[in-house]
Amino acid sequence: MTASLDFVEDYAPDADFNVYGAAGGWGPYPATIDLGSFLASMRPASPHGERFNYLSPSTDLLGWVCERAAGMSYAGALSQYIWMPMGAQADATVTVDERGLARAAGGISATLRDLARIGRIVADRGADIVSAEFVDDMLTGVNSAHWRRGDFADLFPEGAYRSCWYQPQLDQRILCAIGIHGQYIYVDLERDAVVAIFSSRSAPASDEADRRTLAMAAQIVDAVGPA
Repeated sequence: MTASLDFVEDYAPDADFNVYGAAGGWGPYPATIDLGSFLASMRPASPHGERFNYLSPSTDLLGWVCERAAGMSYAGALSQYIWMPMGAQADATVTVDERGLARAAGGISATLRDLARIGRIVADRGADIVSAEFVDDMLTGVNSAHWRRGDFADLFPEGAYRSCWYQPQLDQRILCAIGIHGQYIYVDLERDAVVAIFSSRSAPASDEADRRTLAMAAQIVDAVGPA
């Protein structure tokens, strides 16, 4: 998330966000462009690689890269390489645009238990599904200087972000996946514990609510997790 795009992550939304949402198959506005064309049309706002800047289109682009690398749809790759190997309880769904490109940044629906299974992959250092080195890199490959100059420095002053996961405290082996309106995977690698949370908060994003929720997850781990 250090790529620079001339785009504002505004859930209000503004005109650009309306076009982006419609391109990915999300209403209520009619699509004037497909998601792939929208991503290809984006231009940088400043030099890349200078600061953390959370932008959902960057994750959609990662999904597109996954499709090209796997030689199949995002849903097919997710099913073959993650969902079936981890023993998912149920099928998941993913939003696609009019040409079938996945809205990887936020279009997946899954059960809570399967969300927790994603966390178990991280807790088990890849669980022979992804490489242990990839999981380790989420903790060791961070750039705290980029984070401190970025958008969420007030949320986690001593945190970082790597490979789509947050590390709230650099001195703790805790990783979190966080979605708008209150969706979380909380993984404490030291305690070998995973907490998955679904929510329907009215506000898309709230630093205060995120801090409270992660504190609650830590309390759950303290109460029922392994020592």
